[in-house]
Amino acid sequence: DKVEMKRVYLGLVFIHGDRQEALAAITSTSGLEYQLTSAIRRVTRRSLGNVGVLAETGGPSLMQGLGRMQQAVSREYRIREVNLATSPMPADITVMIVAGATRNLPDTVLYRLDQYVMRGGPVMFLLSGATVNMQGSPQQGGGIAFASSSNVDSLAGHYGAGPQPSLVIDARHNQIRAVQTLGFLQLPVLIDYPLYVVGSASDQDHVLNRHLDRLDLLFASPLTLQPQPEAPLTVVVQSSERSGVRSLPTMVQPPLEEAPNDYTSPHQPLVVSAEGILASFYAATSRGAEFLLGPVYDTAFIARSVPTRLLFVGDADLVSDQGLTSYNQVFLLNATDWLARNDLLVALRSRQVEDRPLDELDAGGRARIKWANLLGPALFVVIFGLARWRRRVSSKRS
Repeated sequence: DKVEMKRVYLGLVFIHGDRQEALAAITSTSGLEYQLTSAIRRVTRRSLGNVGVLAETGGPSLMQGLGRMQQAVSREYRIREVNLATSPMPADITVMIVAGATRNLPDTVLYRLDQYVMRGGPVMFLLSGATVNMQGSPQQGGGIAFASSSNVDSLAGHYGAGPQPSLVIDARHNQIRAVQTLGFLQLPVLIDYPLYVVGSASDQDHVLNRHLDRLDLLFASPLTLQPQPEAPLTVVVQSSERSGVRSLPTMVQPPLEEAPNDYTSPHQPLVVSAEGILASFYAATSRGAEFLLGPVYDTAFIARSVPTRLLFVGDADLVSDQGLTSYNQVFLLNATDWLARNDLLVALRSRQVEDRPLDELDAGGRARIKWANLLGPALFVVIFGLARWRRRVSSKRS
């Protein structure tokens, strides 16, 4: 006779015709509904949607800087780079992502992207009004954020929301790792960094905000809202009540010195959605009728779009390898599904991601809790001792 103990993992396989999809290990019921729905969806669909990432923007690419994003998105969609400078927009692209353009793009690229939107193509614009250099000394331009812009910002602004040349600073923020020097020792420490903003949901009814309460945005630029008549804007994520805007250039080297007027502009829009019918960026003759007659004229010019969806994010690095936190990754997948009009998957996925931060206290509230913790136990012991003593005295008298 013998006794054996084995660890067994529960798995699941979906088979449909000659296709199969496996859930290798089910260790928790958290998110299981989404995993089941997603697996059934993958095994029953004839083809996955296609996500295109605009190439040659000067920002991160799938080859460098967007590897984690590619891994996350490729679970549900095929993803590839799209070079609009050399060829027209592929007809099979479901969603386009424009990530962190740092230079002006050729008119050919902007025109083809604009006409994709006019045909109902959804786009996620990852924008920034600042260029941040953390390398070198301040004399060499290190630790300073400078204003920057590209014609992609103008395109996004025409559709409804463009980045301001400034940075959001927020009392509700994350910590970052820094090095503290103690004599000959250099110790890694965590320090508060108000430019690493924790964005909160503005519109709780928006499908992107269901059970998703925060985003982590480093060096975020506020968005200027200029809605088109038939495409209303919705602020999806905003800064907190105690937030503000720093004009550029500004020092960003940690530890960050805070000023009294830093938190005087609350609720800065950080993520904005647009849904409806849009006018073309090239509809106005002032943008060049000569260009519209050039060789880039792939198809007949469309001046007014069919109903479409756009998403504007005031953080160019939100989905980069450095910026893709767990909350940001869920938001990325939610945004991709929302743009592709797969709203049901957004609701299922977001049920497992909830952030419940403690309510922020003022200085007086913190002081009261501190003294209550210090004096409360001692007072309890004194009161308990007095009660025991009086009880003993009473028992002796009786």
